[in-house]
Amino acid sequence: GGASVDAIIIDASENGRVKLPNDLQELTFGVGGDGVLYSYQDDFWIQNVTQDQDIKFRVNDGGVHTDALFIQGSTTSIGIGTTSPGAKLHIVHNGSAVVKAESTAGGYGAYSRLTTTTNSYSLVSLNGDFLIDEDGVATRFIIKDSTGNVGIGTTSPGVKLDVAGQARTTNGMLVDN
Repeated sequence: GGASVDAIIIDASENGRVKLPNDLQELTFGVGGDGVLYSYQDDFWIQNVTQDQDIKFRVNDGGVHTDALFIQGSTTSIGIGTTSPGAKLHIVHNGSAVVKAESTAGGYGAYSRLTTTTNSYSLVSLNGDFLIDEDGVATRFIIKDSTGNVGIGTTSPGVKLDVAGQARTTNGMLVDN
């Protein structure tokens, strides 16, 4: 025969750690080989081989097994706290469902980008200010942290509501002194 290759190593010096030392070696699970774990070119892969089947990441939450992360095989939608994601990413929490973006580097903001085929908007937290930007155009809306002033069409509102350009109201405007 050919040269011998270690296919599986059980290392007693590392508490019996099982090692698959070569690329594309797989750990296969299930009667029909439904689930596969493998490493290839320094990437780690978790693969559900059976068509349209789901992948669940489950935790023990106080003695109750809870699906923490769910990938729906038929749609590739991701559920966090739900096994029935209604969008590409669906988060459910018993309380406030919070998505947190945080920048720890000075001068950089945390943002969320909303994109369609024609426009891209960013919700930005930068240096204490909150902005809504349209990419390639301008800041559309800003709330200044230091003053609480709101700007529409301006990045430096000088009063509580500062509109750069025309404003329209259909039911009149109430000015209280």
